[in-house]
Amino acid sequence: MRTSAPGWASLAAETTDSDLTASPALLAEALDFIDSAATRFEHARVLTESYIADHSTEVPSIADIAVGRHDRDGGVELAGCSDIPSDSSPPSGRWDGRTATEYAQTAGEGIGRKAHGSKKIPTREVRTAEEITDIFIALARGGTRLDIPGYKGTMVRLPDGSTVGYRTQSRSSTEPTVDIATALDAFLKIHVNPEKWG
Repeated sequence: MRTSAPGWASLAAETTDSDLTASPALLAEALDFIDSAATRFEHARVLTESYIADHSTEVPSIADIAVGRHDRDGGVELAGCSDIPSDSSPPSGRWDGRTATEYAQTAGEGIGRKAHGSKKIPTREVRTAEEITDIFIALARGGTRLDIPGYKGTMVRLPDGSTVGYRTQSRSSTEPTVDIATALDAFLKIHVNPEKWG
């Protein structure tokens, strides 16, 4: 004999008009949560695969990076690839005194301005491609370059487990984008938007 799940009939009987009015917002919130969970899962999958594959090379010092030039995958071209002595570089790169992890944990506070509109992932905007490239170079210092199939750019894993990526364009812009993800699932995107700065 099959029975229905307990409580469904009483739940339906207790549903009010205000519950029905709130339903679209609750559904949207649930979909955002699912999308966020899927993003975290994909991030974990990519990190696991890249670790297992161990297709990595050291990221050169800032002086060795050819700013503004890009490799065939859309990332910053790395020139000179000299090893960075471990005693001369901090555990993770810093821009304006903070690491990529610290920026991701504070939704990018201290970088440019908050992006307009509702975003699933905290997003900051800077004025120029040069500024976003400088931020990437500084935050990526001391990291290990990852070979991630499908990522159209340069991805770096930092000593604390965070990743910093640089793409020359995104779905919403032809300007570069920086993607930051921490080992504890904090995310941040940085875009270029030269318009309406006060």
